[in-house]
Amino acid sequence: MAEQSRRRAETRERLIAAALELIRERSLSSATVEAVSERAGFTRGAFYSNFASMDDLLVAVFEKYAEELIPVGEPVVVHSEGVPTEHRLVLGVAERLLTIPVDREWFFITREMAALAARRPDARRPVLAFSVQVRARIVSILTEELDALGLRPTLDLDSLATAVVAIFEAWQEREYLDNVPHETASQACATSVAALLVGATQPLEASTVAG
Repeated sequence: MAEQSRRRAETRERLIAAALELIRERSLSSATVEAVSERAGFTRGAFYSNFASMDDLLVAVFEKYAEELIPVGEPVVVHSEGVPTEHRLVLGVAERLLTIPVDREWFFITREMAALAARRPDARRPVLAFSVQVRARIVSILTEELDALGLRPTLDLDSLATAVVAIFEAWQEREYLDNVPHETASQACATSVAALLVGATQPLEASTVAG
């Protein structure tokens, strides 16, 4: 029984890996039951013994991809004195947030998952879990960087993180759907996040006096 469970788990992982390879090499639409099964070296029967449909495999791919994206090393941020706060926010916060990697494949996977989650309540769990993880990472970065810059947020950090995510997603759409160059989109995103933070923060001294 243990050996059978091990083989089943290995088959499942190979199917997920095959789907990821196809998505990265070609496109999301290329990851059909036949293509995934062939790439993994299994029959359609093996596929359907692990996944009820391509939608179920997409959920598993999303969870696997999400695991790869979240653990990102922390870059060293240098805070330069004598420069405007907005510029320091771009250098110290916005660009650090942009170290959370997002590629074209992930962009389209998340869009497919959002549509799937709207149709199937059981697909919402991984989407919501990933969203919570991303916001938690952004809150952690904001907490560290704003403190280092001598700033405090004027609204709760979860709401601020949600606004940051909205800016990211908007510029991802511009890049992947409107063909805005990556560097242009990244810089515009960083500048937009910095502008948001300028309007949603105040110096620690000012908050102390106000209190």
